[in-house]
Amino acid sequence: MLERERELVADGARRLAAEGLVIGTAGNVSVRAGELVAVTPTGAACAELEREQVAVVDLDGDQHDGELA
Repeated sequence: MLERERELVADGARRLAAEGLVIGTAGNVSVRAGELVAVTPTGAACAELEREQVAVVDLDGDQHDGELA
């Protein structure tokens, strides 16, 4: 579900961490696709984020996919 968008979120989070723009678990990255949003999960280290960990939620905040909330 939203594989491309989840990869974009993970790549963006890793790039922000590599540039020193976020530290540890600070900050959020998201990509909206219609009624769903791929978003960095709570407590995930941006520098190590993988696509499978990126949460997919609807506009009400209900999670539909992702290893982490």
